[in-house]
Amino acid sequence: MNADDDNSSTFEALDASSEATIGPPAVLLCGFAGEEGRRLQQLLGELGMAEHQVVCCTTTMGTWTIEAALGGDDGGTLLPVGPVPRVALLSGLTDGQVERVLDGYGSTGLPRPIFAVATPANLGFTVIELLEDLMAERQAVEQGSADSS
Repeated sequence: MNADDDNSSTFEALDASSEATIGPPAVLLCGFAGEEGRRLQQLLGELGMAEHQVVCCTTTMGTWTIEAALGGDDGGTLLPVGPVPRVALLSGLTDGQVERVLDGYGSTGLPRPIFAVATPANLGFTVIELLEDLMAERQAVEQGSADSS
């Protein structure tokens, strides 16, 4: 599915030549353990993006806006690994930097999450709304794949 097929879609193509960024320099992780967040922080450092803070979502951050959650965790209990979908929301990166993170992610040895990028629209979503939106998109894509088989 792409934006031309359905106005409700939030998929957008990356433009490696674009230097525009949206949101603060951070990565919001949902459904990750603390050690996994540190591994991603190490990758960002290796890619020259050490200024990007990795924030692991806590149980109390579900009602926060994405923009607030990207500001840092509250020291609470991390969302559980397993029941919560693994999501990595990349913020404050150029499209080229996003591509480098996606290309380098495999070297972390971590299971692949649902990747998303900060947009003007989703910065106002709550964490719960973002997770619901991403799961609905994933389900629509999987259903579309099954229908075309």
